Amino acid sequence: MNKKSKIIIYIGCIVLMVAFLINRNLPKTDEALKLLCEQEIDKRFQNKENTAEYVVLKARCAESAFAKAFTAKHAQSAAKNISSVNQNQVYMNTLYNFLLGIGTSLLVGGIVLYLFKKKTQR
Repeated sequence: MNKKSKIIIYIGCIVLMVAFLINRNLPKTDEALKLLCEQEIDKRFQNKENTAEYVVLKARCAESAFAKAFTAKHAQSAAKNISSVNQNQVYMNTLYNFLLGIGTSLLVGGIVLYLFKKKTQR
């Protein structure tokens, strides 16, 4: 295998591994906040626990922005919490997608370079 194509393939693999590590470590909802959100939903739906809305809202407590908004006491604090969670998620998703694209490009480019060099050497 050509030395340049090997290096490009290795760098592509490393960048892809970093991208997948970032994706795996995206911020999740704090368990205490999730529990607080679920308790708040239980209070509001005391006699309607089998409704579709109850089930959907309870499932959405796993989302950071929803849980912070649902447990906030004031509209301004809810807006601030949602904004901070969304901003962090946007940055992390942008970085993940950037690294995923660069890593895939390097990996495919290295393989194409290897195949091209192999074909021209014959």
